[in-house]
Amino acid sequence: MQGQGLMQEASDAVTDYWFGVLGKAVLRAPKAVANLKSRRISERSGMRVIRTQYHEYVSGRQMEEIWEITRDEWLNRPK
Repeated sequence: MQGQGLMQEASDAVTDYWFGVLGKAVLRAPKAVANLKSRRISERSGMRVIRTQYHEYVSGRQMEEIWEITRDEWLNRPK
């Protein structure tokens, strides 16, 4: 089932809801640096890294990135 774009589609639907229905101005998402597939979804969505920090995950302490996109960036992104 991998590689079919289902997570990207789900992420886009949630982001549309965040900005369109809830009317939020900014979306921030923390991600473990080692989670390359999650990073790829954020990159494709037009998000950018605004900060890195250490975070305690179930698997132990890891470097984490905080990704961000604004409502205007989301609505004006190339599709």
